Amino acid sequence: MATRRQLFSWDGRDAKGATAEPGVYILRIDLGAEAGDDTALHSIAVAY
Repeated sequence: MATRRQLFSWDGRDAKGATAEPGVYILRIDLGAEAGDDTALHSIAVAY
């Protein structure tokens, strides 16, 4: 099975358009897998 790579970007703003506070954020991605692990967790550090 071929690996598919996707790229996502985030502008550092929340849903209301305000700049996110500095800190560490946890990103959870639903992979939509039918079997096995269907989520991936990653951290994002924000510093200004």
